Amino acid sequence: MGKCVVRILEEWEILKTFYQTNVKDKKEMILKMFEDPLSKPKIQFLNYFLQNFNGLNLLYQNDNTLSHYLCDHLRIFLKSC
Repeated sequence: MGKCVVRILEEWEILKTFYQTNVKDKKEMILKMFEDPLSKPKIQFLNYFLQNFNGLNLLYQNDNTLSHYLCDHLRIFLKSC
């Protein structure tokens, strides 16, 4: 999900222009999101949060037992939020 959020932020203006010029029934909701001045800051916050969360999530998905790392990394993650 983090990569998707980064990509949306990179292409924000292009996507906004596309939905402004090609509005159809199903696209209206997406266009409203691009026109809402709070949408981009919300996604930027989500991007910041996901950057910190993705590393921790990878530790939990690991096949090896890394319980000795999890507590320390969880503590670091919570302090960064």
